Amino acid sequence: MFQKIEKRLEKTEFKSVGEYITYVLEQVLLELDETAGGKGSKKSDNPFSKEDQESVEQRLRDLGYL
Repeated sequence: MFQKIEKRLEKTEFKSVGEYITYVLEQVLLELDETAGGKGSKKSDNPFSKEDQESVEQRLRDLGYL
């Protein structure tokens, strides 16, 4: 998975796999919120709290993606 993302980075503006993964996860969660009529839909550019983002990044590091 990591290697596939690295190849995609060549065609994007993203500087790291972590940055790309964070963006994709944010987009998926926003779409889920919009589909479910959730509270978080389109209220801010970053739906995650700083703690949430750090938690996701640590989990990705633990899994070897970062």
